[in-house]
Amino acid sequence: MAIRRSELIDPDNAGYYHLISRCVRRTFLCGKDPETNKDYNYRRQWIESRILELANYFAIEVFSYAVMHNHYHLVVYSDPKLPDTWSDLDVADKWLNVFPGKFNNPKFKTQRDLKIQAIVKEPELLTKYRERLGSISWLMRRINEPLAKKSNAEEHCKGHFWDSFLRPAKTAYITSM
Repeated sequence: MAIRRSELIDPDNAGYYHLISRCVRRTFLCGKDPETNKDYNYRRQWIESRILELANYFAIEVFSYAVMHNHYHLVVYSDPKLPDTWSDLDVADKWLNVFPGKFNNPKFKTQRDLKIQAIVKEPELLTKYRERLGSISWLMRRINEPLAKKSNAEEHCKGHFWDSFLRPAKTAYITSM
């Protein structure tokens, strides 16, 4: 039985984790579906690109990943307190990269700069973003949500696409660096 991440992850200490996300319905994430004969191998690149992109913005190092036909695995080192050492500008910039909207379009550079300045002037917002940029759950959310939306759109369906769970790594938590 799967255990919720919030029950396994200590939000105050760094540690190594084995994360898994699998499809909830009988669908193919990657590979060739023998029932429909559809080939979903191109989705592997979607997932790999998303994992590697987001690793640049979260306080999480990706050591390894594997993308299977109906699920993927990540082995990560998470340091939830690392964002506390980042400057306010870095936090605002990373947050806008994680949730870009129109702000990553060069056409909106001025609006992006103004948005960064607005975030920097809001200490409560910065605190919330620091916490989220150190959170495994937020990383997984940002990996999975866009992929679920794309996949559901392709398959002309709605609803849950992922079922997530975590296995604690054998390595003990690292409490200081």
